[in-house]
Parts: sequence; structure tokens; C-alpha cells
Amino acid sequence: MLEQCSANLSYLPQRNFTVALYKTINQINHPPFLVMIEKLREGT
Repeated sequence: MLEQCSANLSYLPQRNFTVALYKTINQINHPPFLVMIEKLREGT
């Protein structure tokens, strides 16, 4: 799921969006992850 999400988010234009991913690394099986998307203002 994480790979699919990352692949889709990589298509967001860098000029318009900032994307951050928070993932726990010491959890087994299917650890939770958080995706943060910030839409940048026009002209920045």
C-alpha cells in the first residue's frame, strides 16, 4: 500500500505541492503511515 501511495503522490508537481511521509520503522506486519500534503500558494 505504501509503495502504491508513494507512486501516486510522486506525480504531484513540486511547484504546487509539498509532500511528506511519516512511517514507523520498528513495527511489524503493516505499520501505519501518515502522508502530509501541503498545497503551496500561487507565485511561490
